[in-house]
Amino acid sequence: MRDLHGVGRHRGSNDDPIEAAVTFLWLLGNVVTVIVLGMTAFLQVGHGRLEPVAALSEPDREPMA
Repeated sequence: MRDLHGVGRHRGSNDDPIEAAVTFLWLLGNVVTVIVLGMTAFLQVGHGRLEPVAALSEPDREPMA
């Protein structure tokens, strides 16, 4: 009978460079996606909160002369 413990990936063996590149691209894509979604949410939800409260409560009108 064959020893199945000697087959496959061994502890301390070098990783495949293609696997490392694919893993890096996958992680980079996830980071970019989180940043883009975070910026989109910030611009849509947090954009109105950057203005002063007084400016939000008063309607637009011409100044009194």
